[in-house]
Amino acid sequence: MIPGKTYTGYGVIGFQGGSKKVGPCYSVATRGKYGGVFNNLGTLMEKQGGPFITWDLMIYEGKEANRRC
Repeated sequence: MIPGKTYTGYGVIGFQGGSKKVGPCYSVATRGKYGGVFNNLGTLMEKQGGPFITWDLMIYEGKEANRRC
């Protein structure tokens, strides 16, 4: 990730018997110790209680969402 560029995050939660899409949300990358950092990415998992088996995360360059992370 490049600091100053906007990225969009999406998620898919897999659980026994199905899956659920979460997101999208966007954030502007900031400078971190090892390069760009996607701030507040954890907001995709807000209010996603219950057991799940997998969590797939996709991050794309550009702003493809109206909600900020």
